[in-house]
Amino acid sequence: MLEKMFTTKMSMDKKKLQHRFSKIRSKNSKTAKLIALVLFALIIVSIIGVSVYIAVDKSKDDTILYKNEAMNFQIEIPTSWYGMYIADETQVDDNYIAFKHKRIAEKHNGMGTLLYVMMLPDSEIDEYLNMVGNQTVMWRNQEYGYILGRPTDVQVPIFADSDEEDVVLAEEYQKLYKDISIIESTFSLIKDVDAPVITNAENMSYAQIRDLQRQVNNGHFPWRLDYEQVVQSFLSSKGIDVESGRITELAGGGSAGGISLTYTVGEKEYTQIYSVELFQPIDKTESGIWIVRAFNDITADTIGRVRNKELLLLSKDNIQFKLNADVSTIDKEPISEQEGRGDGFRWIDYSYEDVLVTALIGDDNSTRIINISTTSNNYKTPRNIKVGDTLQKLQENYPEDLTKALSDEVCYVYVPQSIGVNRIYFYLEKNIITKIVIENGIDG
Repeated sequence: MLEKMFTTKMSMDKKKLQHRFSKIRSKNSKTAKLIALVLFALIIVSIIGVSVYIAVDKSKDDTILYKNEAMNFQIEIPTSWYGMYIADETQVDDNYIAFKHKRIAEKHNGMGTLLYVMMLPDSEIDEYLNMVGNQTVMWRNQEYGYILGRPTDVQVPIFADSDEEDVVLAEEYQKLYKDISIIESTFSLIKDVDAPVITNAENMSYAQIRDLQRQVNNGHFPWRLDYEQVVQSFLSSKGIDVESGRITELAGGGSAGGISLTYTVGEKEYTQIYSVELFQPIDKTESGIWIVRAFNDITADTIGRVRNKELLLLSKDNIQFKLNADVSTIDKEPISEQEGRGDGFRWIDYSYEDVLVTALIGDDNSTRIINISTTSNNYKTPRNIKVGDTLQKLQENYPEDLTKALSDEVCYVYVPQSIGVNRIYFYLEKNIITKIVIENGIDG
């Protein structure tokens, strides 16, 4: 298969046929010569009839319409190519056709390829594109696709002993080669293929997506190649102001044809949060358009998730003390514990090395942490603040929702998103943090 992809030799060219029939003429009479000539003519006619099926689109004066029914595609070739190229369909059964400079191909076996069209299973396309350069995916669905490629090796005669004719042929080749981009833009299928139904949040049919990919290939809507711009356009169509928006989480990296991201909108983080999934349904390379597959408003859920992420202490050996979690989530045994009762509540005070934890006891004897405190620099918050850090660092790491508390002690309190009663207290002496307390304000 690789030989068929990367070489341009013809299975039976004019020179080989002439060589065969020259032997017949040297051995037989005039009758044999006549028969040979007739056979030669018939073979040439049959090769032309099978190999080249070209229809001229009379509605256009500047192009020749090439159709290949076997591979179900068509392209428009500039009339300036007329008589100067051949369509080598000797490998059409292998879904491969090469368009060659006629005189170079006839004079130099294996040379002269200008472009080729190839069909490959969808599962092989990405691997092929990574192996070979100068390739463009012209059409693709979930089963197979078409690639229009340009040769990656030398196809013009530039030998040391090249004659004057070769110089002329090389110049002709270069002129034709400049038109390949125009030819690419005319690629289309002769018969529509039954396309799979592709679910997407933009409510586009497969035919619409395919047509949009072709328009982008022709230079229109370039923003469709940038997934962030696609997200912004989609959200704007939903009436969402994206001027202050940004991507806050990203999975997939924009590669392999699909990504998932979280897009946050608003002056403060997590004001409005959306999950967006995108994919490339036609072309999974950098030339493929991005389409929004799914979209959800996850503001409420994410605020709770972010709040819980903020409200914890992390030890140097990665042990977490998380507010509102069960005590069993602490991967460490307490040094001591003491149960208390009051105002209809039951709780347990747990003492760990350098950390004190208070947990409420539920009716089912489950526990929920409502207070965590430490005076040790062995523990830090998710924003990398610990005892011993300066007020300046605290303010840099918590630029929003940090206020000075009204108390006898110097204390700054951080309330995530100002949405509730969960908070972090930072106690300071001489602008140095001496104690950190994380608590649930209602229950504590």
